[in-house]
Amino acid sequence: LFASAMSVGTDMLAGEKERGTMATLLLSPIDRHTLALGKVLSLGIITLLGATSLFIGIVASLPFSNSFFMAGDISYASLDFGAIQILQLVILLLSMVSLFVPLTCYLSIIAKTVKEANTYLTPCYMVVVLSAVLTTTNIATPPLWKFFIPIYGNILALQGFLSFSLTPTQLIAATSGCLLISAFLILLITRKFHDERVIT
Repeated sequence: LFASAMSVGTDMLAGEKERGTMATLLLSPIDRHTLALGKVLSLGIITLLGATSLFIGIVASLPFSNSFFMAGDISYASLDFGAIQILQLVILLLSMVSLFVPLTCYLSIIAKTVKEANTYLTPCYMVVVLSAVLTTTNIATPPLWKFFIPIYGNILALQGFLSFSLTPTQLIAATSGCLLISAFLILLITRKFHDERVIT
């Protein structure tokens, strides 16, 4: 999800600034708040397509995963996900998209070139990968406060989803952290669109 947001988002914002097309776009009779939200929403739609393919991939691969991995006594090939589990997965993926898209947009806006934007985003990408690796060391049920940590909490929740141990409280904790940071980043993005030194 982060890679798909990163690959398109850097060119959508930093790339337009680098090519000079952002200045032309800013001359159009559109409110800058609307323009900023349009950029975030369009990148969000592209990333949601990636989330949809990820969702389909996870659900479709589970019946064939018996030969690849087992968790304790759980054989993933025999799992039967109901409507509640599918809804949990959709909520988790949407919350991750809601964090990755504004983060990519914000770092792309403050960068002057695509190369600089990729330089800013690389440490974030490494945090995503490291968070996924850190969750593999979890044996016991993690405390609730860990679910509030953005990205790491979402991966813990995804792990709980796959083991049928995800509780509604854990799901709310995992998604609320992402949504709070996302709202803050969108506010910063709209402000940056009004700053001529940054946007041009």
